[in-house]
Parts: sequence; C-alpha cells; structure tokens
Amino acid sequence: MEPARRAGVLARCAGQLTSSRYLYWKVRIAQADMARRAEENFKSDCITVTCALRRAYGAARQH
Repeated sequence: MEPARRAGVLARCAGQLTSSRYLYWKVRIAQADMARRAEENFKSDCITVTCALRRAYGAARQH
C-alpha cells in the first residue's frame, strides 16, 4: 500500500477508535447517572411508604 493511502487508512482507524472510546465513555456515564437516580427514587419511595404507614398506624392508635 502506498504511504499516503496507508496514512489515510490509519487516520480513519484512529478517528473511529477515538469516537468509539468517546461513545463508550458517554454510555458509562449515562449508566452511572441512571443507577444513581434509580437508587435515589427507591430511597424516596421507601421513605414515602414508611411515612404513609406511620400516619395510618399512628392515626389508628390514637382512636
């Protein structure tokens, strides 16, 4: 393969490698954000359910 053509092929490969690494990194960040949000929502739901149960059983004990 002639040097200019080889340089072009290598440049394309390097560009594809860089873009795939960037995409991989963005996917990892997105997964971490989704996991964090899911955990926050789960904790919030648990607190809400706990508060509702306390209110329900607390009100029942008062009467």
